[in-house]
Amino acid sequence: MSTPSLYTLPIELLHRIIDYVDAETIFFSFRNVCKYFYTIINSYNQYKLDFRSITKPAFHRVRHFIQPENVISLIISNEYKTPGQINLFISLFNINKFTRLRSLTLIQVSDSDMNIYLKHVSTCPLVSLSIDNRRHWKSNATSVTIELFMHSPLRHLALTQWSSIQKIFHILLYFLYLETLMLDGLLMPDIDEYLITSMEIKSKLKSLTMNFYYSTVNTIISILSCTPSLIHLKLIGQPTASGLVWDGYWWTEFIQKNLPKLQFFEFFFSKQIDYKESTFDIESIITSFRTSFWLEKRWYVACDYYKDTHELKLYSIPICKPTILYRPTPNKISCSNLTNDAPYMMDNVCSLILNLIPTTTVTSDDVCCFCFDC
Repeated sequence: MSTPSLYTLPIELLHRIIDYVDAETIFFSFRNVCKYFYTIINSYNQYKLDFRSITKPAFHRVRHFIQPENVISLIISNEYKTPGQINLFISLFNINKFTRLRSLTLIQVSDSDMNIYLKHVSTCPLVSLSIDNRRHWKSNATSVTIELFMHSPLRHLALTQWSSIQKIFHILLYFLYLETLMLDGLLMPDIDEYLITSMEIKSKLKSLTMNFYYSTVNTIISILSCTPSLIHLKLIGQPTASGLVWDGYWWTEFIQKNLPKLQFFEFFFSKQIDYKESTFDIESIITSFRTSFWLEKRWYVACDYYKDTHELKLYSIPICKPTILYRPTPNKISCSNLTNDAPYMMDNVCSLILNLIPTTTVTSDDVCCFCFDC
């Protein structure tokens, strides 16, 4: 009886293992083990390339092994670790040859580079598209995306930029197969005329995430009225004017009427409170979230008030923001609808900002090995 080893595994199973391995390991380690593994790598056609943290020398080594027709997922970035990577990638590869691309992520992309990529991949069988161009305040990413991918089979869309409620409605109206929509950095004014328009849109969207700046409740209502099929909803922002978003009774009625399929509701709201407001009471806020509607669904909510900065925060538990500012201050008042402490409150938090810890300085030596402009 032979001893089990990787050599005895079917090629299909080895390909499944490779699905979870990064490109550098595949090409520089796995591929060089033996002729059998070399052959397997050459026949593999499900490459998911993530270049967010790769050094420039490693990038140039990997690129010689890339066969564009075998790539189904691509992540390229101009972030501080990999500046200039997106433009370099364009200069080295013919985007038209990535014919099987199903997922594309562009991080810190300029409009000119974005237009080149989207023009060529609009005919690919894309199901997931993510565009982050937060450095470019006057970007036309949303308009270009709508124009090129209207009525496409795209199922997942993420846009990080300034936008408007009009463009959101266009996405909900024309992206017929869209299941997941993530919008970050939105500036959404209150436009009453779109409240009527939104009633004509009934999107099949299942998951919606919105990170917004100073949006009114009317704007939020108009968007959510278009998405009756939502299962997951995440809202992060600073609502203005109306206090309805701070009212659990109002949310209960709105969800029951407009979002009957909703199973996961995450939110993080904050605002500044005038210190002269004598009627302010976080206990009354949390009381509205202590009904059976919230407790039976296990939708736990907490409210914090910082007396020194007059800041009010209302959020679901666990906290849905990946980065939070933690201030250990005796001036904080907290209240929640939890009966016990929640050890999982920070499960979604990836990084904490502490004012007591000095900022780490990044020197040129720390960055040069990643720089794609050099």
